Amino acid sequence: ALLATPFLGERLNRLHLVAVAVLIGSLAVQGPAVLATPGVGVGLVLAATVLWAAETIVVRRILSDVPVLLVATARMAGGAVIMVVALVATGRVSMLFQLNGLQLAWVVGPGLILLAYVLVWYRALQGSPALVVTGLLALGAPVTAVLASAAASYAAVALPTRFSPDLATLLLVAGCAILLLATVRRPGHELVA
Repeated sequence: ALLATPFLGERLNRLHLVAVAVLIGSLAVQGPAVLATPGVGVGLVLAATVLWAAETIVVRRILSDVPVLLVATARMAGGAVIMVVALVATGRVSMLFQLNGLQLAWVVGPGLILLAYVLVWYRALQGSPALVVTGLLALGAPVTAVLASAAASYAAVALPTRFSPDLATLLLVAGCAILLLATVRRPGHELVA
């Protein structure tokens, strides 16, 4: 989100900076246990985060000239090509032609959900600052924790830290609320040009 200033020229005001600090604080409350044991998983998360940040910057620039539907379609088609190439490279492309109806539904269903997500995300990027769109996506963390907990019959939000996960969620929601407030406020208090 902070890359939006140097790469997209988006302005940050004091409230934006407070919101980012609160969002980082929410990660600090829940994150030490995870980050204390670096490994392949943490590396993959960091790599995905960097790629997602780069995609956000590139897409935001492209959306000034190209329709959302075309950009989203290109992104989804590109992802599909990468997955097929991976299947070919691992010698498992024949599996695509052996899917039964239920398996095909599990490919198409999540694919449609992902398409809807990308369309909404790109439309939001087209009409709102990248800092706001990416900051609000942080609200997905508690939603994911609740869904994982319900699906797996265990408390996915029970983090091994000395702080309550409720504090992390409260900080996350507060950071997003401040981010929205900073965005709808009248302009003129920008710290970065």
